[in-house]
Amino acid sequence: MNILQPVTRANQTQGFKVPTDLKQIGSRLTPYLFLLPTLGMLTAFSLIPLVYGFWMSLHNINIPHGRSEFIGLQNYFNLLHDPKFGLSLLNTAGYTLAVVPSIVVVSLAIAIFLRKSTPARLFARVGFYIPFVLSPVVVATSWKWLLNEDLGVVDGFLKWAGIATVPWLTDDTAARISVVVTTVWNLVGFQCHSTGCAEHVRLGVCPFRAGLRCDPSDSSAAIDSFHCLVANAAISRGENHLSIAARHQQSVRVMHDVAAVVVCLIFLGPVLWAAYSANFQAVFASGDVPRYAFNSLLVAAISSLITIIASSMAGFALAKFKFPGRNLIFLVILATLLIPLQVLMVPVFLVLKTLGWVNQLIGIIVPPAATPTGTFMMRQFIRGIPDELIEAARLDGASDWKIYRHIILPLCAPMSAALGIISFTWRWNDYLWPLIVVNNQDKFTLQLSLANLVGTNTVEWGTLLAYAILVLIPVLIVFLLFQRLFLKGQVGAAIKG
Repeated sequence: MNILQPVTRANQTQGFKVPTDLKQIGSRLTPYLFLLPTLGMLTAFSLIPLVYGFWMSLHNINIPHGRSEFIGLQNYFNLLHDPKFGLSLLNTAGYTLAVVPSIVVVSLAIAIFLRKSTPARLFARVGFYIPFVLSPVVVATSWKWLLNEDLGVVDGFLKWAGIATVPWLTDDTAARISVVVTTVWNLVGFQCHSTGCAEHVRLGVCPFRAGLRCDPSDSSAAIDSFHCLVANAAISRGENHLSIAARHQQSVRVMHDVAAVVVCLIFLGPVLWAAYSANFQAVFASGDVPRYAFNSLLVAAISSLITIIASSMAGFALAKFKFPGRNLIFLVILATLLIPLQVLMVPVFLVLKTLGWVNQLIGIIVPPAATPTGTFMMRQFIRGIPDELIEAARLDGASDWKIYRHIILPLCAPMSAALGIISFTWRWNDYLWPLIVVNNQDKFTLQLSLANLVGTNTVEWGTLLAYAILVLIPVLIVFLLFQRLFLKGQVGAAIKG
């Protein structure tokens, strides 16, 4: 017994050590497991295709004969000596320098203009967001129609006003201006909402308000300062003009609301004219619209759900865990933002062909689901969740996965709604990637079907515009249902981050 007793105790001690070691290993692996879905999809559909695409660029590939010859950097030397490449770089730089400042300035102006939450201004906010939910096919085709030299509304108005018409689509300078205006019109409403710009101005988080002095309980700026001056002047004269000042203030706010609605309707001119000119009777005769709508809804819904889950898991790991390689992994995820889709199209298509996903809806759903933008947004939002809340849950015996399900996900509901709206809009309006992956008409989305309405020489404008309006409705409904959570998530992420 004396000989066996130490052995028994040793065995008991070892028996307790093994679970402890396994638990430590599991806790060390936990953040990597949370990152696994995002890293797996980004690696399969971004990093590996990028490396493979670079390897292909070092070869002279003859696709019809299936031959390739290694030529090193010769393709890059040929590209640098091509005058069209230099011109394209110049055009891209000019386009960027024109679009980015314009969007920032216009979105900030809209935010200041709509800073009060009156019904009229809420309506205007939704109106300014509508162009963003239009697909690129609809935006490009509609503006091409509006700017048409012979039939376009813009040149028609100029003729009516006795002003010389402008060749918006044929003159180089006018075409560049047209592209810039169209891009700003398409994105400015999203920029105003996605950055929480309007809410920041409403809350007083705006640099332009630094020098203004008014009632601390009022978050308005210049106009409300004028109202304060009117009321103070009436009191200083000893006159009972408070009611006059109140009526004046009310009338100014009504005029402001009316101006907001009018400006919004002018901004929505292309959409309203499209609705007026649409031929809805011919829409369902143009193809199997219910099938295309079901495919689009399936792709957008499942892809958005994957994006929310994968991004929240990765954001939780990057925000609340300390582990080796955390900063490097975060930088790699953000670096994938710099990879244009055009660079990855051929390599990703080859990856999908290897997986057997070509001409399948899964080939449209999975590749774009892991977005570095979603991971960044979730990380910024989760960083604002108190660490004490998570530590208290751990002291109560909750595992990291239970904390994620019962604490992180519920608290991330506003950001999940914001990310879901953005992802749903992107996937619903996606045209280029489905065009590459799908060639079976039974797998077509609404955007592919919509593009087929644009013929080589003729365009059925009435059918096309009616189709465009119907395609807009589901995305707009999603935004209206989750608008409050969308704004709350964007403002929370911006302030906490």
